[in-house]
Amino acid sequence: MLSIISGTPWWVWIIFAYILYLGFASTKPRIVWLPKLFIIPIILMSIKVNTLFTAGNHILTYYALSALLGFVIGYLHTMRQNFEILKAQMSVRLEGSWLTLVLLLAFFCVKYIFGFMSYEMPQLAEEYKTIELAICGLFSWYFLGRAIAYSVAYIKMTNN
Repeated sequence: MLSIISGTPWWVWIIFAYILYLGFASTKPRIVWLPKLFIIPIILMSIKVNTLFTAGNHILTYYALSALLGFVIGYLHTMRQNFEILKAQMSVRLEGSWLTLVLLLAFFCVKYIFGFMSYEMPQLAEEYKTIELAICGLFSWYFLGRAIAYSVAYIKMTNN
């Protein structure tokens, strides 16, 4: 186990530190500028974009279904939360939650495991590529669903 961790590229630890920073910051009430809410989903989606362009139809189908599920869950979950739209600042006041930290860490762990597999056991990683992409779709589109939900609430408020 120690050799796996010590063999991890340095930039992975920078990503891990950033995930911890974002996750712990989200545990406290905060004000977030609406466009900033799209950064996490864009980053998470961009991680596997090359694979999606070369994937077969069955893989794309699983990705699309998991992305749709993630989006719906993220959107509906967000609309049930307490938040305040700050119209003048184009921002949203969010309550603190541990969920973002947990989800980002789960995503990191999945990517870490599959990254290790593709380096050490490429054939096995190829067999499970569909599962990896489905999980990536679920997480990234969950965060996109959240960002869209806040944006829809903002648009509704500005139209009133």
